[in-house]
Formats: sequence, C-alpha cells, structure tokens
Amino acid sequence: MPVGSPARAPGQVPGRTPAARSSEVSTLVPPTRAVMLDIGEDAGALVLDAGPDREGLEVEVLRDGAATDRRHVYVLRRELPGGRRYAAVFPSLPPGRYVVLDVDGSPGPAVTVEAGRVARGWWGDRGSVDRRGPDS
Repeated sequence: MPVGSPARAPGQVPGRTPAARSSEVSTLVPPTRAVMLDIGEDAGALVLDAGPDREGLEVEVLRDGAATDRRHVYVLRRELPGGRRYAAVFPSLPPGRYVVLDVDGSPGPAVTVEAGRVARGWWGDRGSVDRRGPDS
C-alpha cells in the first residue's frame, strides 16, 4: 500500500465504501453440476448417462462379491458446452465389477471399473446398463 493511503478493512474493495459494497446485488451463475473425478492407480470412475425422465432418481451400485459395499448418487442435469445431459457420476470407485441396481433395488446388469479410467454406460429402463447409450 502506498505511503499515506488510508487503511482498508479486510475484504474492502479499493475506492468503495463498505456500505456501497454491501448494497451490490450478486448475480449467481447456475450450477453446472460439475464433478471432480478422483481416479488413478487405485480408483476409476463410472458415468451412467440417462434420459431426462431419470433426473433426481438415485442409482446405486453394488461391488460384486461385497454385499455391504454399496455406493449411490443421483441422476442430475448437467449443462455442458454441447448441450444438456443427464447423468449419474460415481467420481471414485475401487477397480472391480459393479452390479447396477434397478430402481426397485433388484440386481441389474454389471459394469467393470478399471483403475485410472472412466467407465461409461447408459442407465435406461429397468436399470439396464447399455454402453451404446442414447446417441448410438
């Protein structure tokens, strides 16, 4: 700060009084529903694309052979540069085979998650995992 400049309160913007700053209206940016993936030697990720009718539904995966190792996330609308998509993102899973549970909780098809990679699938009717997805 140059010599002779008045002291500022923490967070105060130069040239603005605290009253002026607090009366400003903040414009919020809509969330993208972005997810930080945590993959590497010991973990992969799983992205299950879905249709808009699945938005807000919880999808659960069960690690094959581990009856108590269940993970769940919600299908969310995601705003991407190419347009709107709906997906459930499991950002970090130990490598292995996972059973995708149907909406009613019954076991559905399986998908394999590899370390350092992102597995993709389509969560369609009756919880099916179909790698072709809606764009095929």
